[in-house]
Amino acid sequence: MTASFVRRLDARGALHTGIGIATISVVLAGMGIAESRADPTPEARTVRTVGALGISNSRADRAVLEGRMMLPGDKVGGSVTITNSGAAAGLFELSANGLADVPGRGGGVLSHELRLLVEAVGDGGSTVLYDGRLDALDVVPVGELGPGTDRTFRFTVTRPASGTPGEYRAATAEIDFVWTAVREEVGRCVNRILGSARADVLSGSREGDEIDGGAGTDTITGGPGEDCLTGESGDDVIDARDGVADTVDCGPGDDTVLADPEDTLVGCERRR
Repeated sequence: MTASFVRRLDARGALHTGIGIATISVVLAGMGIAESRADPTPEARTVRTVGALGISNSRADRAVLEGRMMLPGDKVGGSVTITNSGAAAGLFELSANGLADVPGRGGGVLSHELRLLVEAVGDGGSTVLYDGRLDALDVVPVGELGPGTDRTFRFTVTRPASGTPGEYRAATAEIDFVWTAVREEVGRCVNRILGSARADVLSGSREGDEIDGGAGTDTITGGPGEDCLTGESGDDVIDARDGVADTVDCGPGDDTVLADPEDTLVGCERRR
């Protein structure tokens, strides 16, 4: 999902600031977004998400704040609530993209002049996430949001008291603020468990395991996670049932495997 936060100083000296999904508002219609679309119909979109994640924005298609005829010392503010609308917890972050400046008639660059304050707000008060020049924001970690939970953010744009008003007349500055959510996936076959030449009973962890029974008549249980299970020689019993895609190589011997439909099986004499 792309949340575009754009400010424009028009020929009359009016500053417009907004946040939204795809198309922000009538005032900001047609501004750049992370991926251009021929169809201007607003939609919630998610970028760089992994796993069962989703993002929703409480102010889709509405400006979070607007400032008109801002003079030195003026400030405008607004808030937006971001929700993890998916089924998995995710690490959220806010970043800036696509900054484009058109200097004012007096040469003033608006994104150098304006200061941006981003705060996470809640019942316990507020936490400053970013406080600096508009053009200096890079990546701001927001923290983890569980499925169905939300967090409210307050944006404040301030024009410093010093400066020459005419310097920024007709200046424009455009920037996209992009909300992203990342879910750290558990690795596949990352924990290695080795058996001996005897009859072993081996069980995996809750993550993806690589289990090698070695020689002997082994009993191997993969457990949760994407596992790579190898029986080697011996009449082994391998249990790969966990609802995810595992790889099982039964090896030589008269082997029995308990597997899910999505599992990949090699050299297994009996499947149950």
